[in-house]
Amino acid sequence: MESIKRYFVGILGLCSILLINANLSFSQTTSVTIFGPKQYDKPKGKPVTYTDTFQAASTTGTYTLWVQSGANGLNEVKNVSVSINGVEIINSWDLRTNNPASKVISIQSTNTLTVTLKGQGGNYITVKVLCEGCYPIATGTISPQGGTVTLEGYASVTFPAGAFAASQNVTVSATSLPETEEDFNVTAEGPRLPYEIRINSGYVAPTASFDVLLNVPDSFIASLPSNYEIHAYAQIHEPPDAPELYDHFSDDFVSTFDSVTKTVHATLSDDAFTDLRHLDSTYEAIIIVGTTFK
Repeated sequence: MESIKRYFVGILGLCSILLINANLSFSQTTSVTIFGPKQYDKPKGKPVTYTDTFQAASTTGTYTLWVQSGANGLNEVKNVSVSINGVEIINSWDLRTNNPASKVISIQSTNTLTVTLKGQGGNYITVKVLCEGCYPIATGTISPQGGTVTLEGYASVTFPAGAFAASQNVTVSATSLPETEEDFNVTAEGPRLPYEIRINSGYVAPTASFDVLLNVPDSFIASLPSNYEIHAYAQIHEPPDAPELYDHFSDDFVSTFDSVTKTVHATLSDDAFTDLRHLDSTYEAIIIVGTTFK
């Protein structure tokens, strides 16, 4: 009888976790620019091709490629091809019909943007990718003296003096990608916020520990049973040359939830950054607000 009782208690606990995660709803998504605007110049002479990469912010948003040739009828490139992941989306015909031109696109977690320009030198196009219904992005420059990048309503990331030898652009974004959810579910358990915080430092990794301050919505706090407490989790790729199998979430560091400010504070080692997740080899750390049993 006691074993049957424990079985039903376990089932009820599991159901409560599923219901918590299923009923969490946040309306903080908005329309954001996830790439650009970036200008591509047509120099004199032969055709030129540019290639860039960008990351998806969410799989649930609606993405749009926006291209403008020149400005105010001047400096327009006559022959244009803009492709996403090898598929041409906008060309010269589109820009002759509408300038700027925009089209809804399908994207992957990591995407390749290719721009080919032909014709007279001295002209240019401007390209950006927009997402309707995505989480926001914030970018700041961290000097050798240190600094903070704040994603309003979500998180602040602070680097100490000496974390970067030279001024470095750092991007903080909130995303909701299925592969991250899958990794979290494999190596962690319990309710979590439906988005993760990504910290990207480009091609330069910090060389010192850094602080994160994560906002926790009232609705998430209110949804938790009394036997859960809020913690931060970081996705750790260890050892550095290990395959994806070793890219797991860990709470093996001190994180503190403040019920007054409704924030989680954590200090993370620079080992939280890795350049092995993306094709462009940029350094990234991923943080999630989750829970543990008390």
